Amino acid sequence: MRHLIFGVVWTGLAAALVAALFAFGLLDGRALLFQAVFLLLPAAGLWFTHRCLRKLRRYRSVRVDGDTYRWAELDGADHSAPTDPRIAWDADDRNFSGH
Repeated sequence: MRHLIFGVVWTGLAAALVAALFAFGLLDGRALLFQAVFLLLPAAGLWFTHRCLRKLRRYRSVRVDGDTYRWAELDGADHSAPTDPRIAWDADDRNFSGH
């Protein structure tokens, strides 16, 4: 959840920064690469927010049915396993969040 909040805050602040730069005309005489970097900041925030929402949806889809864990993958396929899949997902997570 922390990652989702970070993504939303990043997107909002980046969009506000780009809007302020355009409003005050600070991007007008700059190089094309400089303008592209500032326009990609909100796009990166939207991408990160989208990834976090997909991960959250996958985590929330896990259900316990007796002694079997069932979940829906992001492509809609149903899976089941005798162990909790979130443990393996956390091991695969490369953000070093500790969860």
